[in-house]
Amino acid sequence: MKSRDRLTARIPRSPHFTGFAIALSLLITSPCNVLSQSGMWTWLKGPQVPNGEGVFGTQGVAAAANRPPAMVNQFSWTALDGTLWLYGGQDHHSNGLSALWKYDPATNMWTWMKGPNTFGFTGEWGTQGVASATNLPPAKTFGGNSWVDLNGNFWMYGAENGDNYNGNMNNDLWKYDPLTNMWTWMKGANMDDQPAVWGTLGVPDVNNQPPARANGYATWVDDEGDLWLFGGVVPGGESDDLWRYDIPTNTWTWMNGSQTPDASAVYGTQGVPSAANTPGGRTAVSLGKDADGKLWLQGGGYIGSYYGWGDLWRLDPSTGQWTWMSGSSAALPQPSYGSLCFPDTTNDPGKRLLSPTWQTPDGRMWSFGLVSTSGNPNQNFTRSDLWTFCPSTLEWTWVHGPTTIDPPGNWGTIGVSAPTNLPPGRDNGSWWTTPNGDLYLFGGATIGTPQWYSDLWRFTPDPSCGACDLNTAIAGTTNELAADIVPNPSNGSDARLVLAPGPWQMTVHDGLGRVVQQRAGLVNGDPVGMADPRAGVYLVTLSNGHATRSLRWVVQD
Repeated sequence: MKSRDRLTARIPRSPHFTGFAIALSLLITSPCNVLSQSGMWTWLKGPQVPNGEGVFGTQGVAAAANRPPAMVNQFSWTALDGTLWLYGGQDHHSNGLSALWKYDPATNMWTWMKGPNTFGFTGEWGTQGVASATNLPPAKTFGGNSWVDLNGNFWMYGAENGDNYNGNMNNDLWKYDPLTNMWTWMKGANMDDQPAVWGTLGVPDVNNQPPARANGYATWVDDEGDLWLFGGVVPGGESDDLWRYDIPTNTWTWMNGSQTPDASAVYGTQGVPSAANTPGGRTAVSLGKDADGKLWLQGGGYIGSYYGWGDLWRLDPSTGQWTWMSGSSAALPQPSYGSLCFPDTTNDPGKRLLSPTWQTPDGRMWSFGLVSTSGNPNQNFTRSDLWTFCPSTLEWTWVHGPTTIDPPGNWGTIGVSAPTNLPPGRDNGSWWTTPNGDLYLFGGATIGTPQWYSDLWRFTPDPSCGACDLNTAIAGTTNELAADIVPNPSNGSDARLVLAPGPWQMTVHDGLGRVVQQRAGLVNGDPVGMADPRAGVYLVTLSNGHATRSLRWVVQD
């Protein structure tokens, strides 16, 4: 194991809130902090009408009117402070984009942070390895290879060249520091369609370089902080190559897979790892990381034909070996829903191709919607079903949405949760998980005759619907920072703290900013402990020496 202080590395270097008054007012009055109902979608922002134009506003200044344009194929990240970010993409005019955006769930506002609001930008590369305020990546589309490292920096790799939209692909690696607002060109060429430098399988070398690629959505950060990527579209077809990037040495290692595109899958024996196993050449989406540090991959397929799979694979980063864990090895599997909210090993979402995926702090992995089970690009359709998966039991649970194809969207009232709310099915959007476990979805497009969206949605999971065993919680960043109050709202005396290993300190402010409670040495399950609190909204600040969480606690009569 490498000698890195992983926990210290996760400490945000600047506070999420700049002052108590701002924090309290946002928590109490923000339209995004109304009491969301678990198990329901909420339309938060953006128009219902597709193909909307962006409202950029002033760079660096948040505003209620700001919003990105309707887009697909952008890069996305969740910052350590819980803000949501995206870069690049393609608008409904087929323009390549190069703007960096930030959304703050606490204020329900977008901010255009960096990069031009024009199209076809060729980039300001600067000097490789040197951060600068003037560095800017080029316009990128059909991307997706993105990571947040253990220090909170954002990384992105490759994508199609969006400055001329000619189908050429890149192999450049960029890092963005959200605290300095600076980009760094870290590795790769500033030219299109560069070939790989494979080196020796399993052997790191500073000269190694993955091939240029696009449509790469299978990425992970392992427990050591290394960045992993699998598959996607490379010059010549779909790849099954697996790469690991070591940040301190700026070095790529080819870990598995073929040097030739469109390799066939080798399933081996279900549940048994093998060096010969491979998912085969495909464009797929990562599901997450389990409590043992293993990395999970869901379905995928061939972009041009929409021919794909619904199988689940697990990667052991210590060996670079794949294991086929569940799902059919046959292409184009149909879904098997079972009963709503009841997990079962016979449940199966079916084929998934570029579906939004999330992972929540309780260890559950999530997947939304799918496209064409026919494999015919002229007979495509979408679904709007939401599923959750427990890696310890290999059980899927159908959580929300209809079982029918091409269901119409139902936006409801902006900012208001409702059981009938439903985003229209889509792929190639952006998706994020916030530290409290809410799922966010932005943009993307329908299949067939595309409708491109710029709406933003939130789903608040119901912990009792498809719940996992406690031992499935995420090992690493999110679980170690977890802090919550349940129930919330409460009558005051029944409120308990849900805490990662501590001990924790707590400070409670009332609506006037007065300190009404301070306690130390708190552990999981302790009561909030206020004697006969008045009804109202309180700001509860919890700290364990590694992280600080600010929570909105509602006390009812």
